[in-house]
Amino acid sequence: MARKNRFARGFAKRALAVVLGVAVAAAFAVPAWALLTVPLHGAHVGASSQTFSWESGNGGLSDPVVWHFVLNGMDRSTPEAQLTVTFQNAGTKTVTARNDGQTQHFYVGTPGHDVLTAGFAVAATSKVNNLVLSHVWYDRDRDPGEDPEEPEDPGDGEEPGDPGDGDTGEEPGDPGDGEEPTDPGDGDTGEEDFLPFTDQPTDEAEGFLPYTGGEILALLTAAGTAALSGAALRRRNKSAR
Repeated sequence: MARKNRFARGFAKRALAVVLGVAVAAAFAVPAWALLTVPLHGAHVGASSQTFSWESGNGGLSDPVVWHFVLNGMDRSTPEAQLTVTFQNAGTKTVTARNDGQTQHFYVGTPGHDVLTAGFAVAATSKVNNLVLSHVWYDRDRDPGEDPEEPEDPGDGEEPGDPGDGDTGEEPGDPGDGEEPTDPGDGDTGEEDFLPFTDQPTDEAEGFLPYTGGEILALLTAAGTAALSGAALRRRNKSAR
């Protein structure tokens, strides 16, 4: 009986050691595949959007040029991976996959045609196949290098009411726009060398004294004196008769 107990205790210890060993191994093994880094397929390094395969899918992005990447061959339960790519002009961009699972898709937009210089993906998987550039998309009816049309800048032409931009037309009451008829200093006012009317003496008026009214008074005085003298003479003649 004692031997059985010792065997049971020994078996239990060995089983516990095995379980602990597996747990420790799993603890170290998980990080090894949880953050697996997958480099971009070498044949696609240096790909140009102007010459690479064109397809119509743009992943719903509004960028002028869209790059579609695919990561495949992973575990079925692999969560969404992360993709980091570098472009010659647009620089480095990082995006998350659109889906999880064995094959995952990434869409990256650039403001114009560009060249892909590097890339890699980080995925939580124990196995993986390739990270490839599937295709590029851009509007083939318009050059992606062109900026979208913008409304006219009012600074490029004339602005109504702004005298600094050019001729704004005549403005009533503005002395700088034309002549003012009442201002003799602005130019010709109609009659040249016109002087205001003034009385000028003539040859016929030489020696003429202005009329003062004293002449009538003198005549009236003389006439009165003559009348009184006549009346006195008549009375004197009557008295002498």
